[in-house]
Amino acid sequence: MTKVDILKLFKDMQTQMESTLALGRSSISHPGEMGEAAEESWRSWLRKYLPRRYCVDKAFVIDSEGNRSDQIDIVIYDGQYSYFVFKHEQVIYIPAESVYAVIEVKQNLNKAHIDYAGEKAASVRQLKRTSVEIPFVGGIYRPKPLHKIIAGIITIESDWKDPLGDTLKKNLKGLDEDHSIEFGCAIKHGSFWAQYSPQFRVHRSTADESLLFFFLELLKSIQTIGTVPAIDINEYAKVLPKGCSLHFKALTGVKSPDVIYWQITNTGDEARVANCLRGDFENPMKDLMGRRNLPQSTSYTGSHSVQCFVIKRGACVAKSKDYIINIR
Repeated sequence: MTKVDILKLFKDMQTQMESTLALGRSSISHPGEMGEAAEESWRSWLRKYLPRRYCVDKAFVIDSEGNRSDQIDIVIYDGQYSYFVFKHEQVIYIPAESVYAVIEVKQNLNKAHIDYAGEKAASVRQLKRTSVEIPFVGGIYRPKPLHKIIAGIITIESDWKDPLGDTLKKNLKGLDEDHSIEFGCAIKHGSFWAQYSPQFRVHRSTADESLLFFFLELLKSIQTIGTVPAIDINEYAKVLPKGCSLHFKALTGVKSPDVIYWQITNTGDEARVANCLRGDFENPMKDLMGRRNLPQSTSYTGSHSVQCFVIKRGACVAKSKDYIINIR
């Protein structure tokens, strides 16, 4: 049996990432463009190697009361059970319930950048999150307790003489719970993972294993969180603006359903004039039929509804609540 040197694979990936970041640093003179290039390099790398159930984007995080976080360089969020993600004029808005981790990307690791990353993390953690019951064929799953959203910082190198030593520990230990930074990577010097309880400790990697340590600790932490809470869509659907994209997903415990029906009902003068009141089940040959995913847009003002029906052997065996979407 032929064996694979996993450590060597990660070291090769690290060398490639260092080269990509160094090229951007040397060829781009504008600080803003240099930062955006580094951010996109990390987002692309994480999209490539994280399991597909996790999505990676630059985004704002929002809650059901309309509050919004600072813009986050990297948001790792649920790609399997997130009922919707808002996209408005090329800007992405992610419900707070769906977020696993937030990461700030900088060129250098230092106190100012750790504090800045902490402020970004707090802007997400202080948002309201909902959690509701999940009906399934055998009963009801109770609302999932809210997890802590983990936060990190990624840089090329550390500004300190002892790159990940006592100065780093001092700055991490001084952060409160909302501003805490759990992990970081200074790819030239190593990575760290901070444990805040029951006793504060900082675990560090060597420089040549910085990417391996960073990735495996990140993956282990988000896998430990498990499934994100089920969003209370009615809280989000109280009022939405026109021009947003919505994405609904049907989650069911029914094994191998024959078809999934979506019923969309519009109200109001705008939908009436456009002859788009709808309300009936779509024809089985149309795109909306038989799909677990339902892309929609907030095109008309008024109070609208979305409901999902699961069909097996000619009978409706499960259905969702009637979700009300109010558009101003």
